[in-house]
Amino acid sequence: MFFLFPLGVGEARVRIPIVAAAIALLCLLAFVPTWVLTKDPLNRERTVEALQYWSHHPWLELDRDFVSTTLGHKAVAEIDAAVKEHRDELERVRPGGPVEVGQQVQLDRLIAVALDRETALRRFSLVPARGSVQPGWFTAMFLHFGWLHLLGNLFFLWLCAPLLEDAWGRRLFALIYVASGVVACIAHFLIDPGSSTSMAGASGAIAGLMGAFAVRFPLRKIAVGYFVFLGVKLWRGIWHWPAWFAALLWFADQAWDYLMGETGGVAVGAHLGGFAFGAVIALGMKGAGLDRTLTTTDESATDLTRRFVSPLVEQARAAIAEREFDKARTTLDKALAADPNDSDARVMLAGLELGTPGRGELAGQQFVKALMSAQAESKHHAVLLWNEHGMRFGTDALSPMQAIKLAQVVDEAEEPLCRGSLKLYERGADAAGVMGARAGLEAARRLQRDANDPTAARAMLERVLKVERLPETLAADARAQLAALPAPETTSGLDLADWRRSPSAVNAFEEAAPVEPAPIAPPPPVETVTVKALTAEHLVVESPKGEYQLPLGGIEAIAAAVVPIGTTKALVVDLFSAVAPPLRLVSTTANLQAHRTAANAKELYRSFLLELLSRGSKPLFDASRLEQGAFPVAESLDAFEQATRARRAQG
Repeated sequence: MFFLFPLGVGEARVRIPIVAAAIALLCLLAFVPTWVLTKDPLNRERTVEALQYWSHHPWLELDRDFVSTTLGHKAVAEIDAAVKEHRDELERVRPGGPVEVGQQVQLDRLIAVALDRETALRRFSLVPARGSVQPGWFTAMFLHFGWLHLLGNLFFLWLCAPLLEDAWGRRLFALIYVASGVVACIAHFLIDPGSSTSMAGASGAIAGLMGAFAVRFPLRKIAVGYFVFLGVKLWRGIWHWPAWFAALLWFADQAWDYLMGETGGVAVGAHLGGFAFGAVIALGMKGAGLDRTLTTTDESATDLTRRFVSPLVEQARAAIAEREFDKARTTLDKALAADPNDSDARVMLAGLELGTPGRGELAGQQFVKALMSAQAESKHHAVLLWNEHGMRFGTDALSPMQAIKLAQVVDEAEEPLCRGSLKLYERGADAAGVMGARAGLEAARRLQRDANDPTAARAMLERVLKVERLPETLAADARAQLAALPAPETTSGLDLADWRRSPSAVNAFEEAAPVEPAPIAPPPPVETVTVKALTAEHLVVESPKGEYQLPLGGIEAIAAAVVPIGTTKALVVDLFSAVAPPLRLVSTTANLQAHRTAANAKELYRSFLLELLSRGSKPLFDASRLEQGAFPVAESLDAFEQATRARRAQG
């Protein structure tokens, strides 16, 4: 015996699925009066009476629609086969004449009563024999034949509806759900338009959502439980299949049942029609580029909510916090055995490798695998991984082409404060030919614009100009960038020893006219950084300009606010100390979760700020409600910076 059943969707983080919840509620509200409160909702008493009468008079003609409606399509063939097998015996016992005619009239009357008694469930189900004018086209998708039917459909609705609702928006999702249900009813109608069988259930509409999900999120992992029982041996466990494979397997199973006629009374045709419709709609939207304007919370959400991670990864995180590294490594190995594409587990394992002497190269390889897995599943996830951990692992393990592709992904999703693609373009410049030259030109732009490092930008441009067979357009671009750079600093050509050996030079230096004091330089700009390590006493961060190690007790002042960045919001934290320039942590680029655990990112930053305040850091924001988890909100990043400068000026 072999049994499969889906258990859940991995890494799903969405807004509250209001429409999906409303659909489930409508199904439940319709179920109560049509099934729970209705006596004999399927008219079983009349049905049993008709079937019992036929069982005592098996030579009579039994209506096929009645059998299909009450016992299922398979029963029709079984009864026909039984009648054929015992035809000679039936011919001997049938009464014939007026008696048999009267018996047939009685059976037909009982069947007519069983079929015509209109319970609420049958009235609002889809009955193909009624024709094109009936309420069942829209109402059938909210009705169900029993608790198992209802709960099974709602479970599959929960699997695929929340992500689709978040991806497409509530109105479009509701429209596609209803359209899938109607198309499923049409498919069922076309297969047997003369059938008197009642068809109801949300499964046709949900099949449409499943088809759309398989196209919209093809690589999203579906946890599938399996049970294999052979003799006295039982195997059970969980497989993690990509959505496209799980959906294709389900569709193939439904198609096989339909072709073999083994439907068991299930409207398999409705399932196939709904699934095909949903897949076609999703393919059309993807082909038309509409998905680029409809993004999921999972792909463009604020990082003040925490991503879902597997329980094994959470256990490993807790073990690392307790410095039980061997236990953490074993737990992460189990997580990767269950799902080799679990990027969270792979990043954490890479961090453990990085902390082990002589295993830095292996750490980089693990991090690259995590990036590739994350990029295949969600571009936004790949960007977050790179922005959070890229400075820690570096780019050496990435091939130049991998670095270029990832840099382009980062640029597509990058907010103004994210500058992680600079290192990627620098690595991409190692590629041969035109691709390396293009990456070098982009790296030079960012070295000048973001890192304010004209010397490095000049060196990169000179390197680009040395590329063999460089197209003239790229060469002209490189020369234009070179011309726009400030002139390099020049020296006298004399070293300190020359000055000491030349008395006249020394005298001239000593007798020179007094120099006016230079104006006071403006405060250094704030540097956006990523967290490399966070211990009980130190915060280690890294920026394009270098690495800083700050004693937590040496952070003199802090500013924090939730600000809009692009189309989302992020928590911005500025740290001020005497040993480093002002440093900025942004929840979308410098998450602390790799180094500490908390219920969510918001709680993580709250506890971090409270710890700094307890060590004497001065708050440059209203921290009165920080204990309750309330952060100040700024209208813009500029407004946040102006308020911070004003508070610093006040001392």
